[in-house]
Amino acid sequence: MLPGLDGFGVLRALRARKQTPVIMLTAREQVDDRIRGLREGADDYLGKPFSFLELVARLQALTRRSGGHEPVQITIADLWIDLIS
Repeated sequence: MLPGLDGFGVLRALRARKQTPVIMLTAREQVDDRIRGLREGADDYLGKPFSFLELVARLQALTRRSGGHEPVQITIADLWIDLIS
């Protein structure tokens, strides 16, 4: 959980401003939570624990669907993912 704001709140804030693709990575894995996340605008929903390889495959699929060029790397804070290797 995030202090003062849950993932659904973050999702709503992102959707209010941008069309940024969103994959929710969450410990909330009930069917109702997944449905809520997808209905509120998440492009994908992955419950913890998850396979890192599955996350990379979902990121690749999401970038293909988002229309632009498929990036060779994704950087989030200190995390760097090389989609080629």
